Amino acid sequence: MRRLIAFGLVLGACVSTPAPSRTPSAAPATASASATPSAVAASPNPSPTPTQAQQNIRLGIVLTDPSPPFVIRLRTESDATPFATRNGLTPTVSPDGTRLAYWRRDAGAPATRDTLRVLDLFDGNETEITALNDLISNGVAWRDDGGGLLYAARATSTAGIGADPPPAFTMVSTYAFAARQIVEVKKLEAARFYPLAWSLAAHVVSGFDSGEGGVRKIYRFKEDGATAGDTPAQEKLQEVTDASKDATLILTQYSFFTGGRSFSGVRTFSAIDPSPIAEHQAGDAVLIRARFRPATRDVLALVRSGDPPRYALEIWSGPGLATVARVWTGPAASLAGGELLARTDGKAAYVRTDPSGSTGSLWQIVDLGSGSATSLPLQGPVAPGPWSSFYISDEGIAKLRKP
Repeated sequence: MRRLIAFGLVLGACVSTPAPSRTPSAAPATASASATPSAVAASPNPSPTPTQAQQNIRLGIVLTDPSPPFVIRLRTESDATPFATRNGLTPTVSPDGTRLAYWRRDAGAPATRDTLRVLDLFDGNETEITALNDLISNGVAWRDDGGGLLYAARATSTAGIGADPPPAFTMVSTYAFAARQIVEVKKLEAARFYPLAWSLAAHVVSGFDSGEGGVRKIYRFKEDGATAGDTPAQEKLQEVTDASKDATLILTQYSFFTGGRSFSGVRTFSAIDPSPIAEHQAGDAVLIRARFRPATRDVLALVRSGDPPRYALEIWSGPGLATVARVWTGPAASLAGGELLARTDGKAAYVRTDPSGSTGSLWQIVDLGSGSATSLPLQGPVAPGPWSSFYISDEGIAKLRKP
C-alpha cells in the first residue's frame, strides 16, 4: 500500500542563515497525523559532513531516559553539564551527524499526541514534521542521504491477549524533505515495526518486529509498499543492535547456551533484501555489545575475555568479519555487563564498563587508532541509554542552551 498525502504549508518562524557550506533549510510548516495523516511539514535539507572551516564544531552526546518523563539531554563530549534538554523519545541522529529527529512528548501529555520533530544542531532551529492523533509513536530512522525520515506509529489497541500482544496495527510512513510529502508505505496488521533504515538508491525501507522472545521478523518494503523480502525469526536472531549509515546493512547479535558451553556473536543482514551477509562468533569471549563503526562495514565489539575475565574492545572486519583486531583491554569484568556507542566520526568509541568491586559504572572514550582511553566526564546519575553521538556548532549550542 502506498498512499501519497496531500498537504498545505503553514509558514512558521524564520530560519536563521546556516553556515555558508550547508544547504539552506526549507521554510518550516506544521502538520497533523492520525491513522491517515492530512498534512506535512518542511524540514532542513541534507547537509554535508561538517568541517572546521564552516564553524567551530564540537562532538556531542545524546543521553536518553528510558522511562517517564522521557527527558533527552544534549551535552558535549568534554562537558558533562547538558546544554539543552527536550521532552521526548527515540532521538535519532542524521547520517552526517548534524541533525536530530525525535518524537516530542511533553511532560504529562498522553502518549497519543506525540509530534515528530527535527532539531538542527548547527543553527539551533527546530521544525515540526507531523503530529499524531490517537496513535503511539514507534521510532524514527533517517534516509541514507539525510533527505527524509522513516517513521512508525502504532494503534492504542492490541491484537489478541497474552503477556505481550502486538498492536492492532502499525502504520509505516516516510517523509521526504524536498517534496514535503508524507507517504503511507504500509499498514501492518497485528504487528510491530521499529524503523531501521531507508535506502534512496534501492528505494527500500527496513525495520523489525521485536517482543517477548526476541526478534520476530525483519521487514523490508519497497517505497510503494511492495515486499522486498522479510527475514523470519531464527535462533541466532535475538536482538537488532544497529543499522549502517548508508542503509545497506543490519547488525544483530545473539547468545545461547548449549552442550555445557555459551556462544555469542553477530550476524549482519542486507537492509535491502533478505540476504544474510556475514556471521562472526566471539569464540571463547562473551559478546556484550556490537555496533557498526561509522562509514565502514566493520563491527565494534565489546567483549568479556580471558581468565580472569577482562573487558576488551575489538574491531571485526573483512570477509565474514573474520579479521579481529583488539584495540583496547579494560578492567576486570566479573559480570558481562556494559555498553558501547560508536562516536559519529568513527575515530573513537564510548565504552561503559561495570568493573569488579566498583561502586558504579565507568564510561571511557577509547581511541580506535591508538587504543588509549580517557574518562568521559559525567555529572550525577547517568541515563542508561540508548545514547547517540553528533556534531554541534557553537552557534547551535548558544541557541539551544538552557536559560
